[in-house]
Amino acid sequence: SELGARVPSHATPVGFIMATSTAAMESSLSDTPGFNSFYKRLVSSSSSSSDSSESSVLRFFCRGSSGGFYTVHGASALLVHARYLGASSSSIRYFGTGDQALASVSLNQSKFADVLRDVLLERGEHTVELYEGAGDKWKCTKSASPGKLDAFQDELFNSGGSDKGGLAPPPSLAVVVHNKDNTRTVGVASVDAYRRVLNATAFVDTSESLVALEHAVMQTGARECVVLRTDDAGAGASNGDARRVEDVLRRCSVLPTPRPKSDFDARALPDNLARLLRRPDGATDGWTPALVSERHKAVLESPAAAAALAGAMKYVEAVADSSGHARYELRALDTQSFMRIDSAAAKALHVLPLAGGRSGLAAEAEANGGGTSTSSSNRACTSIYALLCHQRTPMGKRLLRTWLKQPLVNESLIEARHDVVELLSNAPSVLSTLRDAVMRGLPDAERLARKLERQNATLQDLCLLYKVSSAIPLLITALGSLDTSAPGARGRGAEILADRFAKPFEELHTEDKLRRFESLIEAAIDLSRVPEEYAVNPSYDQKLQELREERDAVEARLEAMGVKAAKVLGLELGKSLKLERTTVHGYHFRITKTEEQKVRKKLSAHYTVFDTRKDGCKFHSSELRNAAADYERLTKKYEASQRELTAQVVEVASSFVELFDGVTNKIAELDVLCGF
Repeated sequence: SELGARVPSHATPVGFIMATSTAAMESSLSDTPGFNSFYKRLVSSSSSSSDSSESSVLRFFCRGSSGGFYTVHGASALLVHARYLGASSSSIRYFGTGDQALASVSLNQSKFADVLRDVLLERGEHTVELYEGAGDKWKCTKSASPGKLDAFQDELFNSGGSDKGGLAPPPSLAVVVHNKDNTRTVGVASVDAYRRVLNATAFVDTSESLVALEHAVMQTGARECVVLRTDDAGAGASNGDARRVEDVLRRCSVLPTPRPKSDFDARALPDNLARLLRRPDGATDGWTPALVSERHKAVLESPAAAAALAGAMKYVEAVADSSGHARYELRALDTQSFMRIDSAAAKALHVLPLAGGRSGLAAEAEANGGGTSTSSSNRACTSIYALLCHQRTPMGKRLLRTWLKQPLVNESLIEARHDVVELLSNAPSVLSTLRDAVMRGLPDAERLARKLERQNATLQDLCLLYKVSSAIPLLITALGSLDTSAPGARGRGAEILADRFAKPFEELHTEDKLRRFESLIEAAIDLSRVPEEYAVNPSYDQKLQELREERDAVEARLEAMGVKAAKVLGLELGKSLKLERTTVHGYHFRITKTEEQKVRKKLSAHYTVFDTRKDGCKFHSSELRNAAADYERLTKKYEASQRELTAQVVEVASSFVELFDGVTNKIAELDVLCGF
């Protein structure tokens, strides 16, 4: 049965929960028989499909005139109810009777976003589908899985502006097993479309439980893995190996996604990588297939690694996303540089908060100061992450997660981190400046850069990136104020801080780099009106300036008419006489009913009354109507020009994405070190 649950046969019709009003919910489901029939056909057809497992699909249905709430049905409703809505049986209702009863639960937008985060970002157990429609006619408009989150980016990361503990889209993983000459070679590859990183490697794993593979999966932090469909002929791996791979993924809470053999064809890999990889350092031209084959022999000459990388890239449609062209970096997945921690050890040590429930979302909030407990000892009980999460930026919180999943084993690198932490801890004033005066309140530059890369950023996003860029001189000054002659500075800490942070910050914040971005924002955006309004500066474009001047002139005419009306009627403008603008009536005058009775004779002689209600008497003149029409006409032109110029500014600003990637990485690392 769907999701391993069933609807009780004794169910009787009841209603919904957690949405808007009961009347709205009942109205949206007045077509219950038609919907029940559609839903059962949908589940039946999906169950017969060999490409996906019905038990792993959660379906949400958008209800209300503007997506006011969402409903879940069948066994999916029972699962959502039990996991996210508490144990009260009154929270769930059934439509229909007997065997035809359909369990139903509704979620408001906030709860819907919370469920999505837990399902897709933390648990990695289900794919999600969102349907829109009515009656028995519904269409899937969005779908996502733990490794493909683009469709729900807004719900996952922007709901209410909360960061939810620095969670980020996990990479998509692919695993291929090749058996040749009694040797089992495992190819592992990941595509991180968020950070624009490709990883691939291949290794021999002779253990029956694929221990090396489990370590690699845990280090990547993936929540979904593409595997070869077992019924494909010539898979190159036995059914036993396929079962072992799925066992590893299940232990690591990773959703296996079977794909056909053709998805793992690596013949076009050099051409595809030539499109995706960013320009080599010091090169004037981009990549060619021949150069890719020469520089990345370790991956391309390993059939298992190349097949895994091809499968991962195919699944996330990396080549089809033009915004990622010439943006990626290909790295060898070096599993030997980090401590090997399997899933059992990670859970036993409570490295990260457990998915869902009190120790999942609640622990994330608590680690960031949003929980109900203020005791550090209570926080320490949830996870190592909750204990160490003192970072000021979302980027730093995400990097801390990565470090905890990938503990270093190189003594020199470990000591380098310790030297920096020791130096900073012995300079409390500098540490306070870095953490509280500079990094506290910095926006999520990593996510803003991704929006800018896709050219769907807003002027507000550009202003937030401007804030990040403007903070760099403060970071440089704070780092430069460290006393290198102090006892705590005798290690390599001062040298590392200078080489790894201060110098890169200085190189990034120059006239031809980020200062140029700041100049663009200062010229293009009217910063004097921020944050009340985000608009293109009229002086940035001559046409926009002319429209602004024309509109200002009309506004002056309207104000003059207000002064004239106040004089004619003997009223005070702004108090007893209001000059207002609404979407329905445009500009008009309004006075109270009491004032209308006092000036009725003068009013009828000079103006036309068009509406009288409890809120007062509304009137205008032919002169006012003409000026109002001019104002609306100019406003439409002005706003159209604003949109056109905004698109141009965003396009120009997108050329600075790589610089912000570099800044983000440095700020995140410095934030983690300051947090210790």
